[in-house]
This record gives sequence, structure tokens and C-alpha cells, in this order.
Amino acid sequence: MMPRPLLLVLWGLLVLALTTPLPAEAQVWKRVKKAAKETVERKAEEKTEAAVEGAIDGAIKCVIGDDACVEEAQRDDKTVVMTDADGEVIRDEGGTSLTGAEMEESNTGIGDVNANYDFEPGKRTLFAEDFTADNVGDFPRTLHYLSGGAEVVDAQGQRLVRFTSDGVFQVRLDEALPERFTLEFAAQVANAADISIYFAEPVYDNDTRPFWGYEGDYLKVGNWRGSGLWSGNDPKAVKPYPKDQLLPVRVQIDEGYVKMYAGTDRIANVPRADLGRHDAITFAVNGRADRVVYLGPLRVAGGGKDLYSALEREGRVAVQDILFDTGTATIKPASAETLAEIGALLTEHADLRLLVEGHTDSEGDFQANMTLSTERAEAVRTYLLERHGIDGARLQTMGLGQTRPAASNDTEAGRAENRRVELVRM
Repeated sequence: MMPRPLLLVLWGLLVLALTTPLPAEAQVWKRVKKAAKETVERKAEEKTEAAVEGAIDGAIKCVIGDDACVEEAQRDDKTVVMTDADGEVIRDEGGTSLTGAEMEESNTGIGDVNANYDFEPGKRTLFAEDFTADNVGDFPRTLHYLSGGAEVVDAQGQRLVRFTSDGVFQVRLDEALPERFTLEFAAQVANAADISIYFAEPVYDNDTRPFWGYEGDYLKVGNWRGSGLWSGNDPKAVKPYPKDQLLPVRVQIDEGYVKMYAGTDRIANVPRADLGRHDAITFAVNGRADRVVYLGPLRVAGGGKDLYSALEREGRVAVQDILFDTGTATIKPASAETLAEIGALLTEHADLRLLVEGHTDSEGDFQANMTLSTERAEAVRTYLLERHGIDGARLQTMGLGQTRPAASNDTEAGRAENRRVELVRM
């Protein structure tokens, strides 16, 4: 047996060896072994990635929204991976390619909040229709019929236009579309159906039906090969559109810059597009009895007008987006953004003084409309004083009722334009 003192000495040497820093050569060797281990792990990852890419190469690639492609591949028991319009494989945050089933699952709804949502509706109404004045079963009287069939129905708590076959109609305007404008409507599109929207003057064939091979850019809403910007028969910037859901569709166009939204999800953001301009917007609906399309309230508005530039140039500007509860001078919360813009304008230009005019349509009693327009103008003045700290001496008010219509009161679109507030430079 080893003597106890010698055991203690050996134990101490062992502890010292374990706690003493490695010499430089040993530390270098340790790093070499670590690097070798990382190389092996990386090689394994590359091998796995190559296998994944090989599987993708052997799979059927379908453009998002091309349900027919997915269904055909599934019938043939083939693996499906989804690509964008340029053929790039779409992957999740972890880098894994998405299959058709995963894409369908991930696009069953539109999120409540999206940081890319920056739509601003135009302030000058060019056309507005909610179909409440139409008889159920009739084709909407304010839409210009070209072909096909459609009827107004009561559905989902509101008036909608239902298409159970192909149909083409136009929203006709009193002027050509301006450089900056917005289009808003609601749409529900069944599987393999869609709505094409043309802003340029359409090319007609003998049946007065817009030519399907239109060469310029146009918009499409639907889940057949995706919604967004198209050119001819080719998608340029598209995303899936949820089928069988009624969603608000909003389009914002600034010269050639196009933004398009379904709900709050941005489905197109193109800085240069060749949409053209015309005094009508053409809707071509691709529907069938087994793939129904519903269309909701429509609004077209000139948008993006800079208030100060308009006041400098014209001395006055009409504002339709200051909204009131029906028959009252109570300002709706949705008006806050527009009023904030006016408040900022007055703050930035300290020498600016404004007359706030209230205007109504011709519905109802004349004297009641005069009183209502006066109260609404005063409500705007009070709001700017209390919420934005504007000096009251810079703002005066006047109610003009129905005496100065900006459009005909014979149509809902005209009445909507007449219900307005105007700012006049003093």
C-alpha cells in the first residue's frame, strides 16, 4: 500500500493539473478539435439541406394561388412546394419550404394588424354606391352593364351584388381618373373565381365585351393564381386571396405607384405600373353557379390632394372625410385623422385663416339643412380649437345647407359629394 503522505502529494498534483490553464499549444489543439467538430456538424447540415433541395427539385412547384396546380399534384400523389410569381420557393421563418396544404392553412384569414397597412382613402368622392336604393333581384342601376348576369341580394347583413356567371360592368365617372385616386369595395370570391379590374380604356370585340388579352397592367382579386397586379395573362406581383370570405379591398394609386390591400393585408406594392387612365373603371367577373362572386359597396375618390397647395392654388378645398352621425352635428371618431391634418396645417402656417363652410345634400327640409350645416361647421371649429389649440380668431364658420351643390342630387354619388365641409382661405 502506498504511504499516506505520498497519496496526498499525488492528489495535490492532480488537482493542480486540472486547475492550471492549458499551455498555448494545448489551447490551440483544443480550438482545432472544436473547429473539426463544427466542420462535421456543418457538413451534416449541408448534406441535409442538399437532400431537402433535392426533394424540392423533384416536387411539383405551384405558384401561390394556383389551386388547380395543387389539386392536380395531390391527385397524382406528388409532393407540392409553393413558389412566388418569379418561381422562388416560399419558405417559413425557419427556412423550410411550404407545401400547398401549409400555404392554405397559413392563409385562411387576414390578420387584425399589419405594419404594412398604410391606406389613405381619397377625399373627393367621384363615385359611391352601396346598392340600398336597388331592388333585390335587379342589376344595380348605377353600374353600366356590358355583359353577363348579376343581381342585388341581401346577404351577410348588407346589400351585395351576386355573380353566378361571367359578367362585365363599368363604373362610369364624370371625369377621367386623376393621377392620384383610391378605389374601395368589398369582395367575396369562391375557389377558382376572380375579378379583373381595368383602369385604361378597354378594347372591345363584337359583343362589346372587354378583350381578355388586354396588354397593359390591371388588377385582379381572387384565388386563381393570386390577387394583385397582372400584365396580360401574367402575374407581376400577387399573393393568395382567402376564398369564401367577404373582405374590404382597397386600392391606392399615385401615378404609377400601386398599393392594394385585402382587409389590412397588403397584397401588392408596385412602384411602377402601366395602368392607364379612363373615365370609367371596368370590372370583368369570372364566376359560375358553383363558384359565386359577391361584390359589396363601391367608392372611387380623388386622393392625396395636399390641402395647403389646394388652398394656395384655388383658395378653397372640399373635404368629404369629416363625417357626422346622421342628422346631427356629432363628429364621428373616423374623422380624427382628417381633422388632425387640418390642425397641423394651421399650426404650420401661423398666418393662415380659414372660413369653415358646412354643406348638405337636398334631402329633407330646407331650413333644417341650413341649421344642420351651420352646426356642423361650428362643430369642426370647436374641435380644432379644443383638440389642436388653434386660436379661435383664425376660424370663422358658415352654414350653406343645400344652396351650393357640388354635384347632382339625383344620384347617391352626387349626394355623397354634396355632404361636405369646405375650407376657404380668408
